[in-house]
Amino acid sequence: MTHLKSLRARRANSVFAAAAATALTLGISVPAAASTSSEPASESTQESQNAEPGSTPTEEPAEETGTASDTEPGDHPSGESDDTSADGGNPSDTSADGAARAQSEAGDEAEEKPADEYYPELAKKLFKKGEGHYQVPAPAAGGKPAGKVPAGLEAYYSQKIDWSADSCAAMGLPDYSEEIGRPAECGYMIAPIDAKNPEKGNIAIAVQRVKAGKLEEAEGGGVKFTPNSKPKGSVLYNPGGPGGSGMMFATWQAWDQPELAEDFDMIGFDPRGVGASMPFSECATDQQQDASRDLNPWKDGRDKAEEVFNTDTKKYADACFENTGKLFGLDAEGRKDLIKHLGTWDAVGDMDILRSVVGDEKLNYVGWSYGTSLGYRYAQKYGDSVGKLVLDGVVDPGDAEAVKALKAINARSDRFADLGDTVAQENSTGAGDKAGAGTGKTAKASEKIDLDGLTEDQKDTVNQGAGFQDTFEQFAKDCAAKDREGKTYGELWPDAFGETPLADQKFTCALGESDDPKVLSDNNAKLLQTLETADGGKGLPTGNPDDQRRITFSVGRLGEFQALYSTSLWPRLNYALNELKAGKSAGQLLILADMYDGRDESGHYDPSGAAFTNIRCTDSNSAHEPKDDAKLAQVRKFAEAYDAAAPFQRASVSPAGYDTCDFWKFKGTLPKAKQLTKVPNILVVSTSHDPATPYAAGVKMAQLIDGSLLSVAGNDHTSYQAAGGCVSDTVNTFLSKGRVPRDGDFGEKLDKPDTAKDHNGKTVNLPNKCKMQTFRTDGFTLSTSKAHVGSEVGFKVTHLDSEADYVLKIGDKTYAFTTDNGGNFAGVFSVPEGLKAGSTVEVAIVDAQGKKVGSAGLEILSKDKPRKDGPEAGGTTEGKDKPGDKGGDKPGDKPGDKGGKTPTDNAEGESKPLPRTGADVAGILAAAALLLAAGSAMAVNGRRKGRH
Repeated sequence: MTHLKSLRARRANSVFAAAAATALTLGISVPAAASTSSEPASESTQESQNAEPGSTPTEEPAEETGTASDTEPGDHPSGESDDTSADGGNPSDTSADGAARAQSEAGDEAEEKPADEYYPELAKKLFKKGEGHYQVPAPAAGGKPAGKVPAGLEAYYSQKIDWSADSCAAMGLPDYSEEIGRPAECGYMIAPIDAKNPEKGNIAIAVQRVKAGKLEEAEGGGVKFTPNSKPKGSVLYNPGGPGGSGMMFATWQAWDQPELAEDFDMIGFDPRGVGASMPFSECATDQQQDASRDLNPWKDGRDKAEEVFNTDTKKYADACFENTGKLFGLDAEGRKDLIKHLGTWDAVGDMDILRSVVGDEKLNYVGWSYGTSLGYRYAQKYGDSVGKLVLDGVVDPGDAEAVKALKAINARSDRFADLGDTVAQENSTGAGDKAGAGTGKTAKASEKIDLDGLTEDQKDTVNQGAGFQDTFEQFAKDCAAKDREGKTYGELWPDAFGETPLADQKFTCALGESDDPKVLSDNNAKLLQTLETADGGKGLPTGNPDDQRRITFSVGRLGEFQALYSTSLWPRLNYALNELKAGKSAGQLLILADMYDGRDESGHYDPSGAAFTNIRCTDSNSAHEPKDDAKLAQVRKFAEAYDAAAPFQRASVSPAGYDTCDFWKFKGTLPKAKQLTKVPNILVVSTSHDPATPYAAGVKMAQLIDGSLLSVAGNDHTSYQAAGGCVSDTVNTFLSKGRVPRDGDFGEKLDKPDTAKDHNGKTVNLPNKCKMQTFRTDGFTLSTSKAHVGSEVGFKVTHLDSEADYVLKIGDKTYAFTTDNGGNFAGVFSVPEGLKAGSTVEVAIVDAQGKKVGSAGLEILSKDKPRKDGPEAGGTTEGKDKPGDKGGDKPGDKPGDKGGKTPTDNAEGESKPLPRTGADVAGILAAAALLLAAGSAMAVNGRRKGRH
């Protein structure tokens, strides 16, 4: 899943209009009313996707009509390359990679190309050691480290990057210096393959930087740029995937968010194994991927389809281990070890090195889609170094046992188990059969989808299918409503079609005029299924004499998924479905599928698809499980569950396609999700009808980490950048000042209120574009309400300001302490002498400005009256700091150890950032256990933090 896919889609209408115009000249008709009853609807499997998911082109893929890929007005700089490596998680794929990836003999017939043909010129210049051999050197000395530096990695954290604009060109990136007023700079950062064993060798991480400064209109035209000599730091970006390139996001954010870029350097990067980073992931050849798309075994039944797809999937997995890193002098074991370190857990280590190299003590970061996983895992691994994190379009973090023990929240992944009204009606083919049996019948509206026995990853994939179903229904109902308006394309979308041959053509919805989502889903599935048997199973032609490829069911379905990533592609999708209904060609669906897969006009597939596979399977896989009858039954159940969750995309059979990761050569390396510690407030953005990352996952994440949730009404995948207005204002203010709005609705008033379901099944109402809900509260607790003078009393503060100095006051005594990065501290104080027995005294927490932020009453006991709770009654104070200690990390402490004070880099005179956390630190949890055991803990002055 990637923000890049939706970002690209939102600027594609001008391309579509041109393509549609050309299609008309080629005689591709768009009928006003084609039959929707081509074939009986029945179930399919998401696993059948032939093409390697997640790939997107460095430039907009050439369209079969031969049109250019212009940028839509108002988007990024004109002429911008679509440097969009795509998303991951093939939504229509049970194998999640697309089970069909042909290792066919077609590749043998193609002209042999140099193995490094697609390597960046900069990589060839810096790392090539001879024909067919590359090596990444040690990091260059000369930099100055910032923040925490893990022992043994000092050379990496203090390296100097050779930044230059020429390096951007040598990486194949376009120059937008005229648009943004200054050139972007690029270079390679060196990181160890294995941070625990740096002697194994190095990899190179491609990075881009756009320096902070003010951008203004210049007299006489153009722009004027004034550099900021004292920026607040940097913001790092990742668009998702896994496998998405983030290099150009430095430039795009400088263009889209000039006010934020006035105070911060913009940093883009390609994670290890991705894009211009070396070595990047390599699996199947372009010819093999084309051949995979041609696989269309649906008409031969489930068993044959399983045989075809599973054989192809295994070959694809083997190709990843054969080709990734092959030119870097690595033997089979070396390549296997390299792939073992291409996962998310190692990638966040590179983010921490980059944080230090660019001079930031804390990481400020925006992650979209899978990029939210990078942000979450960074916080899990490097909690002390977290600055301001924004997670937009959350990938479900999974269950966290530590959090479940503390919070009564629903952390299960099967929250969409009851999909009732999204499940399609029974059809004649499956009459009398059980739902989900691969016979063409879908579950009844009153039935729940059975997810018992599925893995968490499979449940998440089913949930994603439900998200796409929800977005499809939004599209279909909008399509039917526009049909009833009786308007032309030009009237409905004047900017996109006003000057094209489509301007005067009446808009006709390919799915009919019904408002019933079941009928619309069934009509859509029947249309797609015509591709299973078209021309004897070969599929339909493109309609373009210069492109002899065929559109199979899997390719057509993939094209539809691409269009659902953004509302800007909805008219294009309807046009494509009308072409399909005419039954002569399906070129428009192929254009969309190429956009998804990143296939360019030369036939080259962006390698982000291979990166998606390497990263996802390295993170988690079930390769250790036997592929026996029980496994086959489980995979079939998964395929059937997906089709029940997303009936609009089902095929005529639901073959059990093994996941590419089922053929991986080692167990997954990603640790289990767990309670975050010492982490400041994290801003989570979740869109009500996000097709790829369901809204509920964002609510769950925000609760799990005690963060702030920005709910956004909309149908696109992710919202920051896309939605603008209240979304951009909220995110940019948070990044700049650490503040979020007060809880409640704000932003543009909607014509019709929107609704969404959270992870507990509760309805969330959205009368406005934006809604804020903060799950973070601060607090102050004592281990007892009664104590003798001279005794020790435990206390805990939570979610105050990050790494800030405070004082505990009781009587005439004060005790100083410093919170950790999450604003937490647990310690003990001695009740001073001289306090009157029988009186109740105030224990107060005061900040550095003298403001009281918390207080509690403590009754002073007479000496002859025993106290039965807390440390004085035999409880332990071990593990708690006494006030006056800094209570924090010493140099050399590992991330996740008891946190301490690290200088922050706030601008002079600026208020301290809003504290943000995942939960309490381990030491605080120990104190909390003590407080609960004492039986008299009292939370005082709990309040929400950081709203304007």
